[in-house]
Amino acid sequence: MRLRPTRRRWRLSEAIVLEAITPATQLVLVDSKFVSALTAVEAQVATLKITDSNSAQLAADLQIRLTTAGRKLEEARKIIKQPFLDKCAEIENAARGPAQRIIRAKDSIKKALTDFEVEQTRIAEEKESERLRELDRLEKLRQTEEAEAQRKAAELAKLAAEEAAKSATPTIEIEFDDEPAPQAQKTETEKKIEAIKYAPVVYAPIVEGVRFKTVLIPTVEDISKVPDCFVIKTVNYQAIKTTFCTGYKEGQPLPVCNGVKFEAKREVDSTGRRVF
Repeated sequence: MRLRPTRRRWRLSEAIVLEAITPATQLVLVDSKFVSALTAVEAQVATLKITDSNSAQLAADLQIRLTTAGRKLEEARKIIKQPFLDKCAEIENAARGPAQRIIRAKDSIKKALTDFEVEQTRIAEEKESERLRELDRLEKLRQTEEAEAQRKAAELAKLAAEEAAKSATPTIEIEFDDEPAPQAQKTETEKKIEAIKYAPVVYAPIVEGVRFKTVLIPTVEDISKVPDCFVIKTVNYQAIKTTFCTGYKEGQPLPVCNGVKFEAKREVDSTGRRVF
């Protein structure tokens, strides 16, 4: 039983429905005969003692049978699993289209929201800059008006002193401590300064359900210039095995490679001339 992924183009408004894995039967990985044979071999291995050529041959036969059993088990596992792997591939292929559409739509919204937030922040910052510039202008104007008022008051005081000096009639100044001093009236410029100084701060509008953040994204332009602490070195074992280990014969001198240690390990392998 083997199913192949179905390749088709999904319409934008079409529901995505995948066919079920059929037939819906029990999945027999190994039968009772296989399990009985494995149990018998395990019993022989448990009591096995290699003392002569006959027992060594028995051990070799058991090794071959177990190797054959492992191969059969692997073949059965692949056969049973393959329809599900094919269905998984079909599901991944079917989901790829909607997933890409979702990503594109989210990216579009993300860009629109980000552009809006950037623009609103720019507007708020521009208004704040205008407020500070206007506040600085009015403050300078207030200082100029204050200086002008002081100059005029000094001139009036000087004229009054000159008039008093010309008059022959002596004047008596009487001060009444219980009379409050008249409060100075705020000028129009001072009123404008207060209005701008205590005006509400302008912020960019807040959108609920999302948050804006700034992230740094590194891009390596020349890895040779990157400090060693930011570079991960990995060993290509497959290339080492292909270059030095493939074709090695017993008795040959061990190959030499800087930073690599080779060890000739003797193992037993099955020839596959026995059945399980």
